[in-house]
Amino acid sequence: MLLNVVAPAVMEQHFTFGFTHPISKRSELNFAAFYGPRKTVTGGDGALSFGPPGDNGIKIHMHQYEVELSWGYKF
Repeated sequence: MLLNVVAPAVMEQHFTFGFTHPISKRSELNFAAFYGPRKTVTGGDGALSFGPPGDNGIKIHMHQYEVELSWGYKF
């Protein structure tokens, strides 16, 4: 859990969509989209303590969005 404070990696589900559209014999247009819904994780912080005494752990969350547009050329 402590490592995830610096580099959160809590995603469990994601949804993707994409397509490729030919423009000519040698080129194409590509589109892709990604959504990772919000996920919250709570856990102990091990030997280190970042909160007040009696605090029962660390709570982190993450959600992600991505959109991609690219052009491809076939050699």
